[in-house]
Formats: sequence, C-alpha cells, structure tokens
Amino acid sequence: MEHGIEPVFDGRSRVLVLGTMPSPASREAAFFYGHPRNRFWPVMAALFDEPVPESNAERADLLLRHHIALWDVLASCDIRGASDASIENARPNDLTRILDAAPIERIFCTGATSARLYQRLCEAECGMPAVQLPSTSPANAAWSLPRLVEAYRPVADAVRPFLS
Repeated sequence: MEHGIEPVFDGRSRVLVLGTMPSPASREAAFFYGHPRNRFWPVMAALFDEPVPESNAERADLLLRHHIALWDVLASCDIRGASDASIENARPNDLTRILDAAPIERIFCTGATSARLYQRLCEAECGMPAVQLPSTSPANAAWSLPRLVEAYRPVADAVRPFLS
C-alpha cells in the first residue's frame, strides 16, 4: 500500500509528529487519524484548550497554528487493514522533505511501531532521536483520554515558546 496523504507542515513548524501508516479510515477521509474513535484530534485540541477540529482544513490549521508538522514514518508497506503488527516490506517517507524546510527541534512518534520503524529506518538520516508517545488508536483502550493528554503534554511544551 502506498501512503497517499501529503504531510502537514510549513516553514514555522518546530515539532514533527509521526504516525506509522494511514489506516483504511484515514485513507478514506484523505487525512491523518480519520477513524472516528481515534483520539489524536481530541488530544491535540485538549493540549491547546481548543474545540476538537471537525474538518481536514480545521485539523491542519490547528497543527500549523501551533507549529506542529504531521506525517507518517512509512511511504509504503504491505499491511492487513490497520494492523501495525502485520507490516512487512516497509519503505520510509523522505522526512528530509520536512526537515529541510522547517526548523524542527523535536520528533515524536505516536505508538511503539512508529517509534521502532523511525529508529530503524529514519533516525540515522534525520540525525535526531524521536520520543515515543502512546498510540491514540481505539485499539489502545488501556489509555483514557485524560491519560493520553498528559502523555502528549511534551508536544505542547515543545512548541509553547514559539506561540504568540
């Protein structure tokens, strides 16, 4: 499967958040974290005390206003459904596309698979370690929304100095 969703970033992005690969629901929505029960967007909204964005344009705007870039580690892979555990033949995205265009200071990965693949396939070229965050997937039911918000607090802390 090919990725197919363009990254969200601009020249003011200071933090890069990386998932693994778009789920079938995300591909259908043509944007990241498109499954209606995924908690990524409620977490981002809570971090910045904003309403949960509903449209793709509102989601991109929330990220860009807070100097956050968003993409995925993988450009393509073989995957069954949305199961990260089934990933084979992984090929990474060219993250230098973002790193060359924006002053990224921190990288965060949403989940263990994203972090493991970033470390294996991207870290040497990017020259920056990534911080592993818990998955916001509905499959990660052990993590409540308040607990996820606290786990993601380092993302907000990393961009806070750049917010006006």
